[in-house]
Amino acid sequence: MNKKMIPAILGLWVGLSGVYGSSSWAAEDAQRFRDVSPAHWGYAAIEWASGQGMIYGDPDGRFRPDDKVGQEEFLAMLLRAYRPDGFKEGDPGSPALWFTAYTGYWNRLGWRLIDSPDVNSPVTLSRGQAARIAANAAGKELGIRDAVQFLLQHGLAEGRTANDFGGFGAGESLTRAEAVTFIQRLKRFLPRVERNTEEALVYADPQFRFKLRLPAYWKDAYEVEKQEGQGGTLAQVHFIHTPNQAGGGVLFSVLVLSQESWEVEGQQLLELGGSHITQLGEREGCVFLFITPSDVQFSLDDEEKKTDYMSMSDDLGAIKSSFAVH
Repeated sequence: MNKKMIPAILGLWVGLSGVYGSSSWAAEDAQRFRDVSPAHWGYAAIEWASGQGMIYGDPDGRFRPDDKVGQEEFLAMLLRAYRPDGFKEGDPGSPALWFTAYTGYWNRLGWRLIDSPDVNSPVTLSRGQAARIAANAAGKELGIRDAVQFLLQHGLAEGRTANDFGGFGAGESLTRAEAVTFIQRLKRFLPRVERNTEEALVYADPQFRFKLRLPAYWKDAYEVEKQEGQGGTLAQVHFIHTPNQAGGGVLFSVLVLSQESWEVEGQQLLELGGSHITQLGEREGCVFLFITPSDVQFSLDDEEKKTDYMSMSDDLGAIKSSFAVH
């Protein structure tokens, strides 16, 4: 087993304060939050969001506008802003599961979020990742670069320093104040949240008869390289980001082991990889494993190629979940 193919799936803990809480903290006075004065650049948007029931403060009356935003928190703000047909908020009395109403509804619309290996360690959003969610809301399944360009071209967002991709700050963390400003602007131009109508790409392996569903925007951006294995390793199927192929470009691999090899080596593989190597399933004497690389597979000198690779990496959780044998 190539140790470089052990994945590193990272999740960052972001506290849930400000996502669920009593609306009593959003007092109907001139200044709803102690730490957001009328002089704050995001004051008007934060006041609007509070009045819409999108956000709540901490028990001490603070909004914490400069805190980073997790993807579930951002999604909660977005869906609370629109309150689309069929959406029902979760039970505030169950804080451990507070986000399932939002993520479940998003999934039913056909959209997916970045996978986190630990529900207690939600993913902290970058501005580019937030742009993808916003583009999804507009009915577009796009990578980060195309999502940012789509939003800028249609006046659905503004950059930090300039209204182009470079000035957008796609790789920078999204703050709570920026999140509500982002959604306020989106809601002015976008009347409703759209369903995903894009047809997914399907990879069907004829030899080992398994299938994976890939996002439609991956078309023409990846290729599959299949290597025959030796001994108990029957095959490795590599999914490669074509523009980054010179630097490796491997997004993920499906490793096919014999049942006998899995019974002998499986526990050792799991211990070596921990949560970074996933058993997908079994069929007729074969065991399928999902592996992502732990080393850099993209060009360090090309920001566009790096952004595109990282954007596609955000889709791996949904791809892994789509595995099926046939």
